[in-house]
Parts: sequence; structure tokens; C-alpha cells
Amino acid sequence: MIDRLGYNERYAEQYNANPWMLCKTAFCVVVERAVKLSVKDHRRLRVHPEKCNRKEDNALKRYYADLKQRGMPFDAKNSERYAPLSNEEFSHAFYELKFKEKSSPLAQLADLYLWPICMGGYHRANRTYQRLMEDGKLIECHISGDEHAILGTKYSCFENVEVKN
Repeated sequence: MIDRLGYNERYAEQYNANPWMLCKTAFCVVVERAVKLSVKDHRRLRVHPEKCNRKEDNALKRYYADLKQRGMPFDAKNSERYAPLSNEEFSHAFYELKFKEKSSPLAQLADLYLWPICMGGYHRANRTYQRLMEDGKLIECHISGDEHAILGTKYSCFENVEVKN
């Protein structure tokens, strides 16, 4: 999850007020963490984003292809602590990229999870987020504490967010 204000604050000066689209950062991080989990379980990954419009769908196709061809797009030194995967690891782990319609039950289920996971970055005591945690429905419930930095939900650019507990 990426806090938009924190993202803009962190990267505006560095990229002359022209940082990457948030979707590129979010897509790469989420997909990489899912790939790491699939590799850990000796599986391949199907990536099923929700269909949006031609422009955004094509952007996601480019991000997917770039991961396969180049690996993670981030500065290698800055992202070293997250154990970034190589393009070969992505290529081997990727099975398919297939878009889902909004009417898809899978897309609707993902939407039900997305909001509380986002809220977890701002308000840990959020009732829905807490319920997902208590019921063991989030990745953090299934990985060890030392794996959180490379497999768990990443709350990026939250340095200046006052998280409610």
C-alpha cells in the first residue's frame, strides 16, 4: 500500500515533480511479493488484475513484461533489504497475465480485502482489518516475523502518517 501524499513528498523533488505512476510501484511490489510466496511454495503465479481501460490495462501489461525482461525497476542498492528478484526468477514463476472483469467473483473478493488492508496502514484497530487478522486471512498470519519485510504487506511512504492503533 502506498500513501499518496507521502509518495509525492518523497519523490517530487528527486524526480522533478514527475515521479512514476503509483500503479507501477504498487504493481511491481505486490507482484514481486506474490512471486516470492509462489516460489517458496514451488508454484507458478497467475496475475489477474481487474480490467480498467485500454490505457491502464496496457500499462499493467508493460509492467508485467518489464518484470520478466528486466526484473524490479527500483534502484538495486536502495531495495537490497527487500531481496529483489531477478528477471529470470520472474520469467520462471510467471504463468499468465489475464484481466478480470469487475463482475468477476475473484475481482469482487479482492475488492473486499483491499480496503481493509489499505486501512491497516492508517488505522490498525480498524474493525475489518482486525477481523481479517484474527481469522488468519492476511499474509502476515502465515509467514514468520523475519519474512514480513520481503513477503508481507508493504506500507510504502508512510513515514509521516500517524497510524492509529
